[in-house]
Parts: sequence; structure tokens; C-alpha cells
Amino acid sequence: TMSTIEEFKTLSQGEGGVSPLFVFCDILMETVPQYSVPAADQSFECVSAALMENRLDLIAQWIANQYLTLCRPIADVFVVKLSMSARCDCESGTLALAVFRNIKDHDMSIHCLARQGALYRAIHYAKTHQLGSNKLLCLLKDIPSTDLAALLVLEEGLNIGEVLSCLQENHNDNIFISLLKVLDESCDLKGVLLNDSSLKRFNGLSL
Repeated sequence: TMSTIEEFKTLSQGEGGVSPLFVFCDILMETVPQYSVPAADQSFECVSAALMENRLDLIAQWIANQYLTLCRPIADVFVVKLSMSARCDCESGTLALAVFRNIKDHDMSIHCLARQGALYRAIHYAKTHQLGSNKLLCLLKDIPSTDLAALLVLEEGLNIGEVLSCLQENHNDNIFISLLKVLDESCDLKGVLLNDSSLKRFNGLSL
């Protein structure tokens, strides 16, 4: 079937500007219940063809019906589309998450959730899959925000010094300052800071 897909990729668009490859893939997916699920490389080509036609709804249906052999490259095409969007492309993010969860890529699953603003779900997912505090700090490094930093300290009990250090090392100075303000409003910041030995590395904190 892969050779057939390659042949269709060489054909020009027909009437209405619809890709012949997309038409073939759509027909191929309709045959899955009678035959078998396409291999990973074929599934990737079909997803790519549908994405070129902006048929995210159809891809979602294929995934829900388990018509595809899901793999990392399929998830990556949604991540690329998500990164190119000027606004929140929730549909692409949802599809990427569905694939990452299916292939058990837990790191990327929490990244997808965080990028969609679902910070509580991201942290809950990390805890459920026992990813540990280091993964949460990596998440903060990759997707820095005051809300995430505050959640890690106030809800998850991560070491304040480690969270501040993560922000400082990655030059997130504005979030660093904002986090201190949030913590000052939420708890006895001075007492917490004085009891946190890891904060000795910071020379500029005024207590």
C-alpha cells in the first residue's frame, strides 16, 4: 500500500482542488473495519494528507475509531501546526495529546496539557504517572509561567529554592519576581524563605 500512496503523491489536484492522495486515504480508512489498520508509515501519510486539507475533524474520527497505527511522527505534525498558530489551536493540541497518551509518551503529554493552559491536569498527569519533581521543573523550564511556578510551590510543595533557581537559570526574571509577589500574598514568605536552605545561593533576596 505504501507504493500506492507514493504514486498518489505524484498526482496533481483534481476538480475542486482536493488532493488525490487525500481521496485515496479517505477510502483506505473506510476499508479498515473489513481489512486491517494501516501500518505506521501509511497512517502518517494519511494524517498528513488530511491535515493539508484541514480535515482535523476526520483525523479525530480516525483516531477515535482506532483506524490508525499511532506513532511519534503523527503527534509531531500536530505539534508543528500548534507552534505555527498565532492563537490557541486547541484541536491540534487535543489530537497531539491523544497520540502522545496512546504511545505512552508521558513527557510530551504533560507538555501538551500545559501548552493548552491545563496546568492542574498536567500536574495531575505527572503525579499519576510518577514522573517526579524533576520532570515538573523541566516543564517549568520549557513552558515558564507564574501560574505554573506558583502551583509547583503552593500545591505540589516543591522546594522554593529549586523553582526560583530554575527560573533564574533560564533568565525568566519577570516570572521570578512575580512568583515572589504571589508567594508573599499567599503565605508567610519570609518564614518559608528563611527555613529553605537552598535559597542561600540567592544573594539579592531582601527578607
